[in-house]
Amino acid sequence: MVDDQKSMITRFIDKVRESSQPGYVISLRRQITLMFLVLFAIVQIALITVNYFTSRTTVISRISNDLDHSVSSFDRIISDQKDHLYLQADLLSKDFGFIEAFATNDTRTTKSALKNIKARGDTDIALAIDLDGKVIAQVSEGEDLDIMAQLTMDELIEMAEAEKALPYFMVSGDRLYELAVAPIKAPILTGVMIFAITLNDDQAELIKSFSSKDLDVAFVHSIDDKWQVSGNTNGPEFINFFVSDAVSKENLGSRDRIRFQNDEYMVRFLPLTGVGFDTQQYLLLSTSLDLAMEEYLLLFIALVGVGFLGLISLFVGSYLLSDRISAPITRFASAAAKVAQGKYAPLEVSDSYREVNNLGQSFNHMIKAVKEREKQITHQASHDQDTGLPNGQYMDQVMQGYLQQNKSFALVIAEIQNFHDLRVVLPHGHLTTLMQSAGHRLEKLTGVEVARLSTDTFGFLIPNADMAKTLMRGVVDGFLAPISLDDRKVDLNLLLGMAIAPDDGTVTNDLMLNAHSALDFARTSGESFVICNEEHKNSQEKYLSLMSDLREELSQGHVKFAFQPKLNLQTGDVFGAEALIRWISPKHGFVPPDEFITMAEQTGDIKHLTSWALGQIIEQVGKWKKEFPEFLVAVNLSTRDLQNENLPDLLRMITREFEVAPERICLEVTESAVMGDMKRALKILNELADMGFYLSIDDYGTGYSSLAYIKKLPVHELKIDKAFVLNLATSPEDQILVQSTIDLAHNLGMKVTAEGVEDEQSLALLKQYGCDCAQGYFISRPVFVSEFEDFCRDQK
Repeated sequence: MVDDQKSMITRFIDKVRESSQPGYVISLRRQITLMFLVLFAIVQIALITVNYFTSRTTVISRISNDLDHSVSSFDRIISDQKDHLYLQADLLSKDFGFIEAFATNDTRTTKSALKNIKARGDTDIALAIDLDGKVIAQVSEGEDLDIMAQLTMDELIEMAEAEKALPYFMVSGDRLYELAVAPIKAPILTGVMIFAITLNDDQAELIKSFSSKDLDVAFVHSIDDKWQVSGNTNGPEFINFFVSDAVSKENLGSRDRIRFQNDEYMVRFLPLTGVGFDTQQYLLLSTSLDLAMEEYLLLFIALVGVGFLGLISLFVGSYLLSDRISAPITRFASAAAKVAQGKYAPLEVSDSYREVNNLGQSFNHMIKAVKEREKQITHQASHDQDTGLPNGQYMDQVMQGYLQQNKSFALVIAEIQNFHDLRVVLPHGHLTTLMQSAGHRLEKLTGVEVARLSTDTFGFLIPNADMAKTLMRGVVDGFLAPISLDDRKVDLNLLLGMAIAPDDGTVTNDLMLNAHSALDFARTSGESFVICNEEHKNSQEKYLSLMSDLREELSQGHVKFAFQPKLNLQTGDVFGAEALIRWISPKHGFVPPDEFITMAEQTGDIKHLTSWALGQIIEQVGKWKKEFPEFLVAVNLSTRDLQNENLPDLLRMITREFEVAPERICLEVTESAVMGDMKRALKILNELADMGFYLSIDDYGTGYSSLAYIKKLPVHELKIDKAFVLNLATSPEDQILVQSTIDLAHNLGMKVTAEGVEDEQSLALLKQYGCDCAQGYFISRPVFVSEFEDFCRDQK
């Protein structure tokens, strides 16, 4: 399409080169014809190019949303299956007959109970295993699940007695399974039962049924770097291409495109937590970008066709011109230049010459056609493609017009509160129809245009702000009646947030922010309709001003560090401290670290805060080199810090500036920070470890990781969270957890620090367990520099 018009321009350029040869005289008629043809071709190419890239961007955005929805559907399906399996396990564990049969090794009765669960279609494979690892009974179709070849009995017991029931994924043979592991107690633990669901083609089709019809789903896994397919909805051709060596398996989590047979696929890889052998398994979601673009093919053909007809009309009209109409030529050239700039004023046609009239009419027809096509493109840019309603950009323009005229009006944002629940049960097409009906009902109730702002929100403007409150009550009442959708009726829970101009803002961003603040309050207060007031605006303003005040007060000395001593339990000496940030603001008073650090992460200020904090702490360590040369000072890093690839360079620069050895700095990171993007975190941690920094896992025991993952990290220390230490003296459970963690960490070559020591008995127990270090209020509260130095001197 675009190539045809490009070739026309190329031919024109060749003609121009030919005309530039000595002795060549080109006629005026040909000059006029060629000039208008090339101008019109440029406009056509520009319009088609803009339309193509606008359409492609829209399709990519829609497919991305479909993929996100499919990931949510998968999480929901897996969660439902997991909950159902654990429910069956719980019911079976309360069956006295089953417990007795299992305890007496009655394989027949045990197997019968497992068959009953399988017969109901709840599971594909069911096993009962005693504490010696012996399979008492197994029920399956086809290949058995050889689970004991991959997991030890201790691992199965740990999975069965986990505080939070989790789905596990395991590869056996060439199949991928979802596992649920539950204890068998009578009443003490006598074994475990395992239920497994095969992630096969049926499971893939189930996920697809909750997604776009063009979406393909596959389960893929690798064993010994060989990739296999467990189940999929696509033909094997694309999947076989993926599992082949033709596609790199590096950074699968960040891949979003794969090209196959001249077709581009948008993909999403969701890693599945595996147990057993060292395998990788993923949920692969894919959809053809080229197939999605086919719906715009007719539009592109129409654009080319109309453009071609326009070129023919222009050619015929311009060819009739003669050298007597040189003056009209100037007018035509000027008009064509304006069209290229997007100005579509019709050309005034003179009655003097028939040829000029014909060309003028043809030119005006062309302008009208181009204007109609641009109007269509503009409509697409300002309207929601699913519902046909205006979008947020359109409403923003209308608001700006009202504000420029100093009009008082109300902005209302309406949210379908139960939209995400409806998305689970309604097909995508029905969901689109539902939102269309909801938008039209809003228009009928309000009498104004309604725009769709996002997936589940609408917005509209009420010119008469005084009438808005009464009108909104009518809107709420109007949505008490359900919306009819084919053969069902759907109830919509509507929440409204309103801001009034100019009281709540004189620019569109302020109005939208305050309307959303009112809507947020409606969500938490249980009210259906909330008007923005000072309380809502103050909460937003406080959030924004807090970060501004933090940046200002960093340089004014209102943000400092307190140091909590760390005690070596083997020698009884204070060997270092943890640096804890404290912000005591003249304006806000004491601001908790969790509050302003979280805000800094959300606003992007965390990089500046980290850079400042590391400079302050390392500078202080440099000052202590003479009096406390062996001190180890710990500093906490945030999740965002651990994803910052410039962090090692920053630390290298600061330690060199203050001549501090990296071995004197302990960098503490949380489990969740490491597990967020483990590949990037490992890269940064390995680089920091190679530089000589002492690394510690902070708050160990509160996240979802295990020592199996922690041992992969280049860390020197585990720091047991205070939640397990505060009641250590009186809690046998905490004593078991703490002692076992200390033993396991030592076996992995790591030291252990316990935080939150509040009493002498806990300190004595930690020393008895072989814990290396401790900190807490029983030793010392966090204190500022001068008091900390006095404490250390007294300890000497």
